[in-house]
Amino acid sequence: MLDDTELKHFPLFCPKCKESFTINVKDHIVDILYIIETGLSEAYMMTGYL
Repeated sequence: MLDDTELKHFPLFCPKCKESFTINVKDHIVDILYIIETGLSEAYMMTGYL
């Protein structure tokens, strides 16, 4: 990923755990906004470095 890459409300699917996430990425920091399960959203925030 390039240094100036930004993602906002990007849908991401994990085939291993079969869950969908909505993420933001800015300055190599990943914010997980939502875990989407069967149409319902659990709103929480988690931050990690890429």
